[in-house]
Amino acid sequence: MKGVSNYMDAVRTAFVKNFDKFELYMLRNVFVAPDNIAEIQTAAHAHEHAQSTDSDQWNDANPADVEAELHALRQEFFRATETQRSLLAAKNAVDQQVGDVHAFVADLSFTKDIPKKGTQRTSSSLFPTCLVKLGRLASMSNLLSSSASPLAP
Repeated sequence: MKGVSNYMDAVRTAFVKNFDKFELYMLRNVFVAPDNIAEIQTAAHAHEHAQSTDSDQWNDANPADVEAELHALRQEFFRATETQRSLLAAKNAVDQQVGDVHAFVADLSFTKDIPKKGTQRTSSSLFPTCLVKLGRLASMSNLLSSSASPLAP
């Protein structure tokens, strides 16, 4: 029985000690009003008043004016959407042209096989490769020159 009594005393002591800590926390952090509470209340009242004034303005507005403003905003939205579509189409066309230029540059890679000035290499070894690459370059340049630029005025 003495062991149970000692255990209960230990639990009671721990509870009182921790409850005192909890009480101090509550007093310092929960039940304290900020120093600038009057300013906060004034700001809240001003915000509520501004919102009620805005809603009164819309309640008093002429329905024809509201419809005209809505129509103008819809027109502006439509124009912005069309502008976005045209810009996206122009971007896609430019991306296509960039891809064509990258392919053109890749086709120019055969030039790394051409000997630099002062080195000896027979032209017969380069001739078949050059003909194939030049044929590709000619078709690529025809393609690039015939494609109309979407950004041209």
